Amino acid sequence: MVAALNTRRYRTALGLSQEAVGERIGADQQYVSVIERGGQNLTLIRLLELAEALNVRPAQLLDEDYAESAQTHRDQGS
Repeated sequence: MVAALNTRRYRTALGLSQEAVGERIGADQQYVSVIERGGQNLTLIRLLELAEALNVRPAQLLDEDYAESAQTHRDQGS
């Protein structure tokens, strides 16, 4: 779920649509949506592709502190 939250957060920070990210990783918008909902386990290859598409290091997609701050921010309604 950490990678899901971070993927969404980095994507929206860049102003990218799910479709745009999908194009960058060779997938469709629905696949990116499933990833962001935590409904898809990521392979290492897909994690690397997502990181490149979002201009971040792979470790940033797995950063629990960043994901928790995103979840807390969303839970507070901000």
